[in-house]
Parts: sequence; C-alpha cells; structure tokens
Amino acid sequence: MAQPRVGVVSVILVNFRGAAQTIEAVNELAAVNWPIENLEIIVVDNASGDRSIDALRAALPTVVVVESPTNLGFAGGCNRGVAESSGEFVAFLNSDAKPDPNWISAAVATFAESKDIAAVASKVLDWEGESVDYIDAGLTWFGKGYKPFVGETAGTLGGWPRDVLFGTGSAMFVRRSAFLELGGFDERFFMFYEDVDFGWRLNLRGWRFRYQPESIAFHRHHGTVDKFGAFKETYFLERNALFMLYKNLEERALESALPASLALTIRRAVATSGLDSTEFDFRSAAEDAQLSEEIPRVSLASVYAVDQFVEQLPGLIVDRALVQSSRRVSDRVIWSLFGRVDAVPSDDPYYAAGHEKLVNAFAVTEPQRGTRVLVITGD
Repeated sequence: MAQPRVGVVSVILVNFRGAAQTIEAVNELAAVNWPIENLEIIVVDNASGDRSIDALRAALPTVVVVESPTNLGFAGGCNRGVAESSGEFVAFLNSDAKPDPNWISAAVATFAESKDIAAVASKVLDWEGESVDYIDAGLTWFGKGYKPFVGETAGTLGGWPRDVLFGTGSAMFVRRSAFLELGGFDERFFMFYEDVDFGWRLNLRGWRFRYQPESIAFHRHHGTVDKFGAFKETYFLERNALFMLYKNLEERALESALPASLALTIRRAVATSGLDSTEFDFRSAAEDAQLSEEIPRVSLASVYAVDQFVEQLPGLIVDRALVQSSRRVSDRVIWSLFGRVDAVPSDDPYYAAGHEKLVNAFAVTEPQRGTRVLVITGD
C-alpha cells in the first residue's frame, strides 16, 4: 500500500440519487481556507441508477468520482471512498452539508495538539446556523447513540473543545492510519450508528476523539429515509444498537446489558403498536378468537431487528473477539463520555415503566467495577 500524502486531507462524500446537492457540497469546498494542493475530494456514487454518475462527472471534472456497482450504504460508501483516497487525514462530509471556511484548518490544527488524538468531531449546525445538530455525544445503556442539545438554539452552546465518544458522520475527520487500523466503518451497519460504533472502538484503543467547535459544518436535513417508510429507520436503529453493544461491551457489562436491551426492544415494539400484550393470557377479558391481528410495521421492525441480530451472530462473534482482544482501556475509563446512559427517548408511559423495571432488575446504568492490580517490586 502506498504511503499517505503527508498534510493532505481527503474529503469523502457519498451520493445516492442526489447529484445536485452533492455537486453543491463539493463546490462549497472551494471556499475553505485550505491549500488546494493539500485537498483531495472523493465522491462515491452508491449505485444511484438515475444518471447521477454522469451528472457528477460532468460537473466535477477535477474530483475523483467512484462508481459503486451496488448500494454499499453510508458505511460501505465511506470505506470505498477512503480506499480510493491518499491523504494523511480523511474527512467525511454529508452530501447535504456545507463546510465553514475554517472547517478543515481547525480540525487539522487539533490533530497537531497530540498524537493521541485520532479523530476530530466538527461542530454541526442547521443550514442557517441557528440551531444545534451536533456539539456532543451520548450513548444509552441499551445502545442508542444520541446527540445532546440537538434542535436547541445554537447561541454559545458547545463552545469549548473536549473529548467525546463519537463524532457525527455528517462532518468528522480521522487520521488515515487509525481509520485503517480499526477497519473503517462496520459495513454490516449499512447506515445509522456506524459513526457511534466507530467512535466507541476508537476510544477503546486508547485514542481520543476530540470535539473542535472551530471546525464547523452546516447540515440540511431532507428526511430522505421517510420516503421509504419510518419503519425502515426504526429497523436499522434497533438492529445496529444491538450489533454495537454485542461487539463493544466488556464481558460482565454485556451479561447484564444484552438481555435487558433485548427485552426493552420488545417493550418498545409493544408500546408503539398500541396493542395489549396481556390479551393472549387465558385470564384476559378479551374473547376474540381471531387468528390474525394488524400490527404497525414500525412495531414489527423491532422484532425483525432482533431476528437479524440473531442471524448476524456468527460474524459478530468474530468481530467481538477482535475488539475485546485489542482494547487498551476499560469501559469504566471512558464511562464519562457516554453521557446520560439512562436517557429515555420516548414519553410513552408504558415504555418508560418498562425501562425503569429493567434498570432496577439489571443494574445497567452504572459502570462495571474494574480489576485493580497492585504491582510491588524489590526496588
């Protein structure tokens, strides 16, 4: 493998049936305060099938445009882009985002602060720069990554650099060497939480993920997933949360968190269905003997997610062994980066009650106690 070009930043954008906005995002990169000779732009078209590839190549003659024969998802598309790049640093920018002029320079300056800093998370605001998209990271005990303060008025929020668990894939930077050592994004995720999983694994290696508020990007949300059905987003989020927990949690923590997370996944499915899970009990007052019942697809998505977790276990076992054998720090060491692990992303009282019961039964909101070793020498 050729040596990376020192000082070069390779910006990766993934396109799927959105050539116009991808072209706009690339054109915005022309305004950044960064030497053009140290900037490489890679656009990966994820088998759009709508002549996006022709539009991209015509409008962006100086950009490396990669045509993927299949839709690799965001995770796979980014990995493909990195494989085609050559920079010392790789940056990821959503096709519906635009960078501030200092987006790159502020991030690269952050890397120079310490060799332990392997990734930099940008401050991400909405398109107008008025509300927060990302200024911090959090992860619940059941594997749901979240962004604190999202949607709040930006103001002075997120105004100081700090270490975080993960950055958002819409705008972040990684040392190429670290990205390759970690194997890039887990392509099994396809989309959603691949950035959370990557950040968690990076921290477990003893590296730092540094949030830099001077590296700013603006993100325009289109609700692309909604046109395919919100239930598909639910499916990916539920499934990928289980993938992430299984791979990354320490053994003792996993023994408690996994069964509780599986149970909570089903409680979420029942809560969103509006159905009564006691109606099959012989003591139930329900007399209906019908053999079928209509269930919302968003509820069924959670059940499918658990089933696909089971299906993917052989590969997850291999990856878990790799993550656990290469970790350099315990979860307890980075526990403070998880934020509010008991955050409940629903105001449904039935779901909230289930969450409380599981927390009380499995004690999942506190870090597992690590083993302390005292070494005594003859010196």
